[in-house]
Amino acid sequence: MGQQQSWHLWSPDVNNPGYRAITFDQLVVAFKEQAKGLIDGGSDLLLVETITDTLNAKAALLPYKN
Repeated sequence: MGQQQSWHLWSPDVNNPGYRAITFDQLVVAFKEQAKGLIDGGSDLLLVETITDTLNAKAALLPYKN
């Protein structure tokens, strides 16, 4: 499962370090949809790609827990 276009760990706006282009919950939903599509398409294994942003990795793994 690939990385999303937005990183949650870092702000894309250097003038507003608290700003995030995407919420953690939105990332979880995006990864859940990605996993569902892969499973529906017949994937036998889901592998989370090495991700620089640890919050993206957490969001990718959370749907498996639920």
